[in-house]
Amino acid sequence: MIALIQRVKSASVSINSKVYSKIDKGVLVLLGIIKSDKNEDSEYIIRKLINLRLFPSDSSNLDMSVQNENASILVISNFTLSSITRSGNRPDFSNAMSSEKAKIIYEKFLVKLEQEHPLIKTGVFGEEMEVELNNWGPLTLSIDSKDRKAPRSSF
Repeated sequence: MIALIQRVKSASVSINSKVYSKIDKGVLVLLGIIKSDKNEDSEYIIRKLINLRLFPSDSSNLDMSVQNENASILVISNFTLSSITRSGNRPDFSNAMSSEKAKIIYEKFLVKLEQEHPLIKTGVFGEEMEVELNNWGPLTLSIDSKDRKAPRSSF
């Protein structure tokens, strides 16, 4: 599972030119579900998402999480994050989970996330959406659940 996270002052998603969801201060999450993803991938992404220190405190640049800040999360499904671009110029999406299975995992992800942090909004799975954001920073991070087992590098 891959989550592309952007800290935002505001973000919205529209479907057919009508605003479907919007948030003020928080994070926009584009979520890609990979063929091999399981429940533990969702749990890892959720834990990281709600605990990452992405917001400034009075004493530090990045000291507060969405939990600490009571900030909103806008989650948009995005199968293109699974693309393979190693060779050629056309993205290969064969790594993406099938739409039917991915929708089930996406919906379970949202239920678990809302249990941990109720300030969430979403797009509509499988719909063509227009996403607008006022990126704050910019601060953009990528989280890949497959990295959870990799050793932390020494800085």
